Amino acid sequence: MPQAAWGVHRRLAVVLGLWVVFQSLTGFILLFGDPIAHWLHPELTHHGREDRGAAAALAAVRQLYPDEEVGVLATPAVSDGVYVVEVGEHEEVYVDPAGPRINGSRDHDAGFVALVGRLHRRFLFDSLPGGLSGARIVGVLGLAWLILAVSGLTTAVSNRSGRWWRRDPPVLHRTIGVIVVGPLLVVIVTGIRLALPAGTDRIAAAVTRSGQARSDIPPPGVRITSEDRGRAPRDATHVLAALDRRYPDGTVSRLLMPQPGDRIAPVIAGVSVGFDPGRGEHDYGGNTVVFVDQYTAETLWVGRPDALPAVRQAALLWSRPLHTGSVAGEPGRLLWGWLALAVLVLASAGWATRRLRALDTHRRQLRWQRQLRRRRALARSERVHATRTARAARARRRTSRRLRRRRKVQARVRAGTPGLSRDKAEPEADTYGEIEIDLTDRSEIDLTDTVEIDLTDGANAANATPGAGAEDVMRHFPPL
Repeated sequence: MPQAAWGVHRRLAVVLGLWVVFQSLTGFILLFGDPIAHWLHPELTHHGREDRGAAAALAAVRQLYPDEEVGVLATPAVSDGVYVVEVGEHEEVYVDPAGPRINGSRDHDAGFVALVGRLHRRFLFDSLPGGLSGARIVGVLGLAWLILAVSGLTTAVSNRSGRWWRRDPPVLHRTIGVIVVGPLLVVIVTGIRLALPAGTDRIAAAVTRSGQARSDIPPPGVRITSEDRGRAPRDATHVLAALDRRYPDGTVSRLLMPQPGDRIAPVIAGVSVGFDPGRGEHDYGGNTVVFVDQYTAETLWVGRPDALPAVRQAALLWSRPLHTGSVAGEPGRLLWGWLALAVLVLASAGWATRRLRALDTHRRQLRWQRQLRRRRALARSERVHATRTARAARARRRTSRRLRRRRKVQARVRAGTPGLSRDKAEPEADTYGEIEIDLTDRSEIDLTDTVEIDLTDGANAANATPGAGAEDVMRHFPPL
């Protein structure tokens, strides 16, 4: 990988890593949103031992909210022992089946957990200019992170990774990355499917030829309306009892009753039959959709997931349970919670690794700068020493030339002075200023002998005898 491309890859990893950390943190809060709400409001799930029936619970809700449209009812089997009834577009009403008694209500779009959910799913933006939405932004970021994660994993297992990565990251960062990469890819793929359901369904249908059919939508030509027999319809309690007899091994999760005055609408039930990935969730459970006549409680149409191709079943039934970890129940939620925390630790370890590398690079730069300064100082010292050496050599050469010139002058002076000239046939070495003592001479010198010198005598210095003049004697030793 070229150095420039690797730099772009690393910068993109930092940006997307921050987004993944944000999604992990918000997702961790959403995983335990219901337990947090129940912990903050324990009265919502308070219930007795008896069950007066779903009809009584719906009647209590309609009496409390006469002007609101009552929606889906979640059974106590998937709602911590209470009925949860949707009222309007955003509100959930919790009903104690023993009363029935209204425990309280909760707004989907109110509170801290709802705010975190909007941040996690769409960045608080339902729509943006140009047809762009927050959900699409989340989906695109997830797709970019998926490509980055796959490319990083491919790079890690490549034989050429030793050339691309000069240094191994710390053990903690590498170990956590290897552990969480598999579950993280699952969460990313399912998150993209939840953020962009239409686009991902079209791509999956084109690639796998599995189509875009749904198991909860009846095909054309199938009668799903109730036949008005001119009598009172069955209430929710009787419909649930009929479904329990029809599916003894299943669990009725949700029930949608017709609105008062609607004489032809069917009763729609969500029943968990066999292995249901969303079993136990009051807002999602029920892999089998059953349309029931509201007067006879007879089945009009059944939408089974096995009627769809496996890829389509996985897209419809497994996306949300795999994304939230609810496919394995509470242990799955706890495991996914630890995964979110591991991503946070991974990001922290990555930041620490990057920081340590930056500090190490800075220290190596400082070390190199110090070495460069020392080398420059040493080179400057060597240049100064060489300059001084050259100057000293030039000074010695100048002194030598002056000495030679002086000796030549002295030689000419001696040659022109009478009595100082030597025989040209026997040249003598220049002993000017030197006194030679023959230490091998065995003759004895009497240092106590007195020599009388007559300073008034002006005889020739060449035949000087004791008593010669001082001036004639000093001619032999001219001054330096």
